[in-house]
Amino acid sequence: MKRYLTPRMLILGSIAIAYMLVLVFFGSPLLAFTTWMGWVDPQAAR
Repeated sequence: MKRYLTPRMLILGSIAIAYMLVLVFFGSPLLAFTTWMGWVDPQAAR
């Protein structure tokens, strides 16, 4: 069995890492997502 990263695994891995970073830095995935999308001002949310 060859060990290599398929594009799907690479995408899922990057999403998982990004979600972990969101949880660590923002604490709230929803707040972090809306801030990232530009819907909520980070300074106003705190």
